[in-house]
Amino acid sequence: MLNRRSLATKLHNFRLRWSGILSGERAKYPAPPHPIGIFTHHKTGTVLLAKVFGDLCTWFGWSGSTAWGQSSEWPAESNVRHFLHSETNPNQFPQPYRGIHVVRHPVTLLLSSYHYHLRTDEEWCTNENFHEEAPIGYPQVPANRTHCHEAWKIKYLHGLNGVSYQRNLHQLNRTDGISFELERHTKFTLEGMRDWQPDPSRVKEMKFEEFAHHFDATFREVFLHLEFPPPLLKRALRLAQHHDLSRASRSQLARNSHYTGADNPSRRKDLTPQHLARLEEIAPGLSDNLGYNRVHGGT
Repeated sequence: MLNRRSLATKLHNFRLRWSGILSGERAKYPAPPHPIGIFTHHKTGTVLLAKVFGDLCTWFGWSGSTAWGQSSEWPAESNVRHFLHSETNPNQFPQPYRGIHVVRHPVTLLLSSYHYHLRTDEEWCTNENFHEEAPIGYPQVPANRTHCHEAWKIKYLHGLNGVSYQRNLHQLNRTDGISFELERHTKFTLEGMRDWQPDPSRVKEMKFEEFAHHFDATFREVFLHLEFPPPLLKRALRLAQHHDLSRASRSQLARNSHYTGADNPSRRKDLTPQHLARLEEIAPGLSDNLGYNRVHGGT
């Protein structure tokens, strides 16, 4: 049985598909100028980019696919390939693709992850199946850790103390909950951003904050990098604008489970000097390497 959200999604896609057909643009652009690679990390705009490029695929009839966790595969039929955790080497793909890689400031990444994991219904976060029979996979461990050794997975499960990841966060006060998050999922994401291998000839490096604060200009930059011709770029921008949270009402933001308000400066009061020092220990110099100020005084 369809719930209200899935029904709304199906109706949205139906309208997009037929609008693309009736506009004649689907026939004009049966494929993008190049295969498109989208490389994100947890809480760096993954959902935003999935929605925008999902709408482009629906409107134009392009083929899209998603890679969870570690992946070296790019199906030949995929016009758009989204690597949700960027657990891949972008240099390994031989086809002449173009893409973007999106990062986020470590401080707001931590805050966004903590507040999101308090309420998400993602299976890995609510899982309470702790059996240790190999192979241990998703949802017992997060998708971006299914490639780890079994011993690591068992240690991870033991660290949850017999309750789900989310229940741990609810049982802890905010300070300890943020520490719990920092030593687990946020740490995995920080390590993923640290270990990313750039491919500057094909993949443009982007910051999540650019999408949040300069939505239209940033997506125009993205589509120009992807070499969209002017009519395609114009349509792509119009489709993207439907997902701009700065255009959303308060009620729409309240219904958006992925919006955490982590970029609000008032959120930073939840972080202690110990949190900030530990961030720097986990990924020394990461903020500078990503083009931000140091973690302690970042943007």
